[in-house]
Amino acid sequence: DRFVTDSANGASALMTGYKTINGAIGVNDQVRARDCTSVTAARVPTLSELARAKGLAIGVVTTAPITDATPAATYAHTPFRGWQSDIDMPAQAVSQGCIDIARQLVEGEATPEVVLGAGLAYLKPEADGGRRKDGRDLVEAWRRRSGASTVVSDLAGLTASTTPRLMGLFSKAALPADADRAPDSTMPRLPDMTAAAIRALSQNVEGYLLVVEGAQIDTYHHANDPRRALAAVAEFSQAVDAARRLTDPADTLIIVTADHSHSLVLTAGADRKAPLLGLAGADGAPNKALDDAPYPTLIYGTGPSPTRPQAIARAEGSSDADALRSVAVPLSSAGHAGEDVPVYADGPQAYLVRGVIEPTYVFQLIRRALSL
Repeated sequence: DRFVTDSANGASALMTGYKTINGAIGVNDQVRARDCTSVTAARVPTLSELARAKGLAIGVVTTAPITDATPAATYAHTPFRGWQSDIDMPAQAVSQGCIDIARQLVEGEATPEVVLGAGLAYLKPEADGGRRKDGRDLVEAWRRRSGASTVVSDLAGLTASTTPRLMGLFSKAALPADADRAPDSTMPRLPDMTAAAIRALSQNVEGYLLVVEGAQIDTYHHANDPRRALAAVAEFSQAVDAARRLTDPADTLIIVTADHSHSLVLTAGADRKAPLLGLAGADGAPNKALDDAPYPTLIYGTGPSPTRPQAIARAEGSSDADALRSVAVPLSSAGHAGEDVPVYADGPQAYLVRGVIEPTYVFQLIRRALSL
């Protein structure tokens, strides 16, 4: 229904093989936005549900709330991505039979054996500092499901865990930016969570499906914050390294891609010695636009921005990498961009990743690799 996808639609295409409307998860394009009566007919199986039917273990890892759009596409079916907890749902949606995303995580057909990330508040009742008004403690509900399990709250607990079922939600909302992390932080990073997930899931002799999201790449591009966004890319790269180190390409397919892009642009004319997070130019002299004002090496098409004179005043002659940048279309949050994103693969069936492909093809590739 849009030229450019959101995370819900983009991730659903990867996880179900169907494109849908923006904002919907785990359903095809026959669903109607926020209309629970349309979900049953539009519901389509996820890779997780197909994997569960074959006996595989399932894991979800993210730096966002575990109920956010991309991780939710692993296990949920909903006409609106914003219904993360019961407090988010209108009375009509409840009366029509919709269940909030956090409950689907714990009560759905493909409840993951490994759940690592953030968003603890969506699973805990108000009495325990959470957001849930129904009194449910979904962490305890997950713990009570069959099999030995561990619920951890910090890096030490994560590293020490040896059970095949593992949950760790390390923040009420999202995890802090990796660029701002203190060296002595007790909160795990994405590579730590990825490694722990693989150790737990590998105990299932039938195999596993693991989805890992570096969510803060998107978070900070929405804020036109390239410093934190690029640090999140580096953190995600380290998570990929961890996955490759702990698996064997002879029997493990690793796919790296994105559910959409952003409008970050590397401008022309910047000298190789120019600061990536500073002003474009050569030999120490900034490049000038037609209005005779300097411009940064990295710019965004849309998003939060002061007026151009204010942006230049903040950036020119300053090493402040967090200075807001002027954009073509000022918005409260940067919009996604619509160009193709890369897909990288290693392992069984990786040779099928070539040329220009649809996101729904990635679903079929994983399904083929796992014989689902």
